Amino acid sequence: MGRRVGVGREGGFTMVEMIVVLVVLGVLVLIAVPAYLGFSARAAKRTAAADVRTAVTSAEAYHTDYETYAGMTVAKLKGYDSGLQVDDVLVSSDGKTYCLDKTVGTQKAFVIRGAAAQNGGEVAETGLCPASL
Repeated sequence: MGRRVGVGREGGFTMVEMIVVLVVLGVLVLIAVPAYLGFSARAAKRTAAADVRTAVTSAEAYHTDYETYAGMTVAKLKGYDSGLQVDDVLVSSDGKTYCLDKTVGTQKAFVIRGAAAQNGGEVAETGLCPASL
């Protein structure tokens, strides 16, 4: 008596098992993607704020050297910190107040400091510098 080879149930997954695995993976993706996107947005917001805070040190060094903020530009601030990451510098007409801003992705941060400081001179994590000071 010989044995028949290949007769009986073959190994592998059933269609139901495959569908269950796909449903579980889909649920995991639905949970993970929004969490990742939220993390990414928070990281960009914090990066923009940190870049503005770092630039404040260069702006104050500029003021110490020139006793005014007048004439302050991104290029001149990079003379104090070559790694400076700020997008715009806006100085009031009297040279006593300035605004620095930075955009990372879709997240924006700015600070207005000097004689007419806003928000206590703290970095605001939404928005950009106004059109004029």
